[in-house]
Amino acid sequence: MSFFKRADTASTTEFRTPDGEDYLLLRDELAKSEVNNLYVDSPAGDEDRRGQISFIEELMQLMIVGWSYRDENGNEVPFDVFIYRELDAQVTSWMEKTVNEHFRKATGADTEDVEKKPTS
Repeated sequence: MSFFKRADTASTTEFRTPDGEDYLLLRDELAKSEVNNLYVDSPAGDEDRRGQISFIEELMQLMIVGWSYRDENGNEVPFDVFIYRELDAQVTSWMEKTVNEHFRKATGADTEDVEKKPTS
């Protein structure tokens, strides 16, 4: 397989919640155009709280392709930012951490960090 390849947008990984009862299904690969679109409106600095919130929500919408959330009748509910906003803050903190770590892997950010470290 060639190093140069198109993003496999169907490839996913399941992440179990800390209690092991629920899950998030996250995309493994993103196309460069998707990453560019995400960063176009990203905040320029830490002082832009609204921009940070918007970025996180857009990242969640981009990365999450499934989850175990069900409505009161037990029906599957597709991920939606409006539902996400109503979840318990501790739950969303875990979700954000999980998505962010997987996003870094999907975009090669972890590789870049390793490559920048000085060698002894």
